[in-house]
Amino acid sequence: MEDAELSTDTLAGTAVDWREALAHMWETPAVTLVGANETGGTTGWIMRSLRDSTIPFPGTINIVSRRGGTVYGIEAATSLAEVPGELGIVWLLVGAEASLGLLDELAERRPHAVIVFSGGFAEAGNHDGQRELREWSLRTGIPLFGPQSLGFISPHHGVNVLDGNVRGVPRPGGVALLAQSGSIAMAAASAASEAGIGLHSVFALGGSAVMDYHTLGRALLDDGVGAIGLYVEDIGELGDFARFAQDATRAGVPLVMLLAGLSERGKAIAASHTGAIGSDHRLILGIAEQFGVVTVSNVDDLISSLQALESAGYRTFGSGRVGVFAGSGGALISLSDQLAATNIELPPFERETAVTLLGEDSAHLVYNPFDMGAGLLGKPDEFERRVAAIVKDPNVDIVVHLFDIPDPTIAAHVRWAQAAIDLTVEQGKQPMLATGADRREFRVPDLYGPDVTIAFGSAQTIAKIRALSTWSRGDAGDADVGGFPRPTSSTTRVVVDEDVREILAGLPLRWPQEWRVARGDNAAEVLATANFPLVAKAAAGLAHRANAGGVLTQIPNLDAAVAAVDYLRALFDSDIVFSERVAFEEELFVGLSRSADGTPFIAVGPGGSGVEDKRIGVRLLPLSDRQRDMLLRDYVPSVADHAGFRTIVTALEALMQDPAIESIDLNPLVIDRQGDVAALDAKVHLFT
Repeated sequence: MEDAELSTDTLAGTAVDWREALAHMWETPAVTLVGANETGGTTGWIMRSLRDSTIPFPGTINIVSRRGGTVYGIEAATSLAEVPGELGIVWLLVGAEASLGLLDELAERRPHAVIVFSGGFAEAGNHDGQRELREWSLRTGIPLFGPQSLGFISPHHGVNVLDGNVRGVPRPGGVALLAQSGSIAMAAASAASEAGIGLHSVFALGGSAVMDYHTLGRALLDDGVGAIGLYVEDIGELGDFARFAQDATRAGVPLVMLLAGLSERGKAIAASHTGAIGSDHRLILGIAEQFGVVTVSNVDDLISSLQALESAGYRTFGSGRVGVFAGSGGALISLSDQLAATNIELPPFERETAVTLLGEDSAHLVYNPFDMGAGLLGKPDEFERRVAAIVKDPNVDIVVHLFDIPDPTIAAHVRWAQAAIDLTVEQGKQPMLATGADRREFRVPDLYGPDVTIAFGSAQTIAKIRALSTWSRGDAGDADVGGFPRPTSSTTRVVVDEDVREILAGLPLRWPQEWRVARGDNAAEVLATANFPLVAKAAAGLAHRANAGGVLTQIPNLDAAVAAVDYLRALFDSDIVFSERVAFEEELFVGLSRSADGTPFIAVGPGGSGVEDKRIGVRLLPLSDRQRDMLLRDYVPSVADHAGFRTIVTALEALMQDPAIESIDLNPLVIDRQGDVAALDAKVHLFT
């Protein structure tokens, strides 16, 4: 993607660079309130924001009211035409119809931005009105926020036009907050301010006719933003989300997303295992993992995650692998139980590290997390020796020192913590000082410096570890997502058995030996030389043969095979395919399909029946080498280094360049006794 395309939108062949538009907006010489009055609370909140002593607006404040007079001490014009000079940022505090009626006049006056307060647009079924707002903004190149927006604040740029109040004193910084809910925007901004997070800007987006989270987010990427926190109720097109996530990762700007109101909406994908796995929820989480987007479920974790990223300077650390040590076994056990429910990687320490920690004879007792033991309190040299071994371990990128009670009045605690921090920083790794219980009464600002991640209590500790690890694990890749040919049809047909083998002929797959019993064949004669036990499958073009009862396993002998033919023919009136039963230890799944907008994706994980309900990893194509490594390591670790399996995955990705293929479903794949990858069942959906 060319840099000039990063924040553009188009209408009728014109392009808008929203970065330039926002830069112009921040330089506004005026703010104009249309429909202002003193009877409701909205005008009052906006005036408080403009006159706030922490970010006072230095320019002109214009009031437009049909009644004239004075509003909050300012002489009101009765129309826009009476307002002299530039309008600057315009607040439309009038209804939907009146707002639309002002657009032509606003286009002539060229304001720096427009904020639409009213509802009555798409959320009320008025899609034409919403479209008119969008087309006006794209045609004029003027940022339009809303409908139902509560405005924005930017401590970084010294502008506050919020219809609301942020608690605390927002300090300028690198974190931007974008929320589709005004109340969430205020709550998150207040929590961030009280937590000491430096704020670049906060936007209450509302209905987002044009300035939605991904359009605005992409425009902010090179405006001094270090991280972006998102509250999203409608993800929109998955392709837009994916491109925003990829662009943010390329720019080194982590995203933390609180996603609400997510439903498992069906997709216009043919019925296949992979299609079922390609739901909104799985795809969104897969895209997030792929590009290092931190997903959270509440505002507290949103703020904790942003705090952690800010403390680390928004940097990444290796592959986000975490090493944990503590002096309290109980706290360590509790944290370990909670970490087990996440995808945070706690790799085993190297053998050399284990020997250094406990000696040759006891090295097998070393685990990650590691219990230092309370007996080291009076042995600072031994404590530092052990910490040095852990932080030097090549498997560890982020080091968490878990203190049960980090009382800053106890000199030994402070010395221990500072020594561990210094040793960690010397190795170029990120230090985190955490507690097993929420002991904020011991908080002393910047006691250990602003670059140390501090976490109070297990919930905050987990959130901050997840944020640092997830961001470090993301990878933007070299190629843009969605760069594959788009299919031209929406209907598909299922291909199985011999036809599938022909399509997948270039893959190093072992196919079990098969015997086909056609409708007119004598089953006993066809299977006379077969080696039992066998598996029988109805060749009826079924998308889910096993679920439909079209697969019979463990057929022990010829008599049972003849009975299986009679049974399956009665159900499906089709040929019956028998295959040898391959011995294996683990069933695996690899599937590829396309999202509703045609973007191809790959899914891997445990195979067999009920794969839709198993832990499956999903990624958009194309994959970088690092993205592929992380996917296989996380979801099929037993074959992550299997050369044949990796070759098959890479070859399948290339096959999706063919726009005739809708999906490929290999389930199960197994590793046979010879170490080869065998496909026990496979199907392909082709566009017709």
